[in-house]
Amino acid sequence: MDTAWLQENRWDFAALLFHALAFVVYRRVQHWRGQRDPMATLQSQQAELRTRWVAEVLEANNGILGVQTLRNVMSGVLFFASNTTFLVIGTLTLTANRALRETWGLLDLGGSRSAQLFQFKLLVLLFTLLVAFYCFIGAIRLFSHASLSIATKSASADVVRAQVDDAWRYQGLGVRCYYFAGPVLFWLFGALWFVLATLGVLVLMQAFDSAPTRR
Repeated sequence: MDTAWLQENRWDFAALLFHALAFVVYRRVQHWRGQRDPMATLQSQQAELRTRWVAEVLEANNGILGVQTLRNVMSGVLFFASNTTFLVIGTLTLTANRALRETWGLLDLGGSRSAQLFQFKLLVLLFTLLVAFYCFIGAIRLFSHASLSIATKSASADVVRAQVDDAWRYQGLGVRCYYFAGPVLFWLFGALWFVLATLGVLVLMQAFDSAPTRR
């Protein structure tokens, strides 16, 4: 990239760096909270409950209940995956509209109208949505494997738990990509809106990630 172009759009890239670092720091803090107190965050709380659930289902030899539960969870992941497809199509549609950068940038106090910058913003948004899509696909795949494993009488609790945990991890990553993509969409209106949206999403994530008993 041209150095002059980077200098011209330095505030936009500073906002992108702030956005990425804010998400990394937030996840590290949430991970630390979960390690210190497993009941403090929803993720650590659910990880403990999933371990108990797998053990109880296999101990009771109730594969039907286990498969039905995983199928219910999978329906939610399918909803996210299908919606992500439409969002990707919508983003690709935006790339074909050359007039958007003139109208969407009206609220940008910096006044940047660079076509390259606008395409870069759309590329970041598209990449984030594609990562979310493949995460949801990975979650569906692992939930399907776990459904087969849990219905097998000789299934190992460690194998089933690992499959369910990995599937849940992929699902969680896909949802976090949604959180990440929201402020990126506001970035199309300007760097200031990008930063404000990032702060708003962090507050929202804090509310969602805290265990209901600790709110």
